[in-house]
Amino acid sequence: MLGAVVVGMGTAGWVRIRDMLAPLPGSPAEKLTVKGFISRRSLGTQQGVSQISVEEAVNREDIHVAFICTENESHEVNIRTFLQAGKHVCVEYPMTLNYKAAVELWDLAQEKGLILHEEHIELLTENYKEIKREVEGKVLQEGTLHFTGGAVKPGFGFPAFTGIARLTWLVELFGELSVTAATIEEDSGNNYSKMTAKLKTSENKPLMWTEECGPGLPRGRNINFRFDSCTLTEIPSAPKGAVGLFMQDLIHFSAKLVGQDTNQNRRTAAILVLPHYLRENPSNIRMCEPHGETLDVAMNGMQVGLLIGHEGVLDDAFPLQIFNVAVVVEEKIVIYNLRDGKWVCHTNGHYLLCKSGIPALHEILI
Repeated sequence: MLGAVVVGMGTAGWVRIRDMLAPLPGSPAEKLTVKGFISRRSLGTQQGVSQISVEEAVNREDIHVAFICTENESHEVNIRTFLQAGKHVCVEYPMTLNYKAAVELWDLAQEKGLILHEEHIELLTENYKEIKREVEGKVLQEGTLHFTGGAVKPGFGFPAFTGIARLTWLVELFGELSVTAATIEEDSGNNYSKMTAKLKTSENKPLMWTEECGPGLPRGRNINFRFDSCTLTEIPSAPKGAVGLFMQDLIHFSAKLVGQDTNQNRRTAAILVLPHYLRENPSNIRMCEPHGETLDVAMNGMQVGLLIGHEGVLDDAFPLQIFNVAVVVEEKIVIYNLRDGKWVCHTNGHYLLCKSGIPALHEILI
């Protein structure tokens, strides 16, 4: 059994305790047992679980896992505290308020051989799964997503960050996005804010994302996605899932803890990280999903190749007039427009032979 402590006793913390006390039968979540909770408030016993201090939690040998359920700005310090104490960590989304801190924490987890898991229940909702099915195969022409909700509580970050779950929706649905413009309206006296960001897809199709928060505003998402074949103006309704969102996430996390991640999960992780691994200095990139494995180990048995476009006569073992290079993993192009020869030469000594005198695009497996 793995002992756990819950840090923060808001709604998420309360649900984490509830789910560990009554895990889904037969799931890896049964391996977790809650040993206590931490709160700035003096709350006594909650759901039969005792309140303990941070000092006690980090020093107890029967506590192996920490669930961080505090406000966003406190995530970083709490994650660091428990990782340094040798505890696995599950943190509510978003993990930190900036990229640099997130990378440091991933590195720290890997160095200590610990699991660092970031919850994102937005992508586990039945509504999200349904809308993803609706847009699959369709070509976006333009779209808007306007979120409204109550006033943002102190400590949860600036508007673009408190709404990052909606941005994640857009990225998951339509791929890589870039920002072309953004504005923000704020009335601090009335705790009101409205942020509007103009985005574009990799195909230069416009998307507008709006986050509007203030007292009395109903919580909701209004969409208008125009495709080549139809227009989607409502999020499709979907029946409630048989397993709760936090329970689904608890099962994912506990599966990592007990080593039940599948090889398919490892392959997916490797594909997702490869473009960043190639673009950045490898010493600054770490694989933390799956935990504790290097890129080479995670990609064992995978098909990885180069697509090299060149023209002109092939006078040497390797073409010199290269106009495009792409990296292919499991039949999917994960990075392209690599024209610098330093990328091409990382092929373990394999070279490309192609027809001379005409433009060509060929594949080489490495």
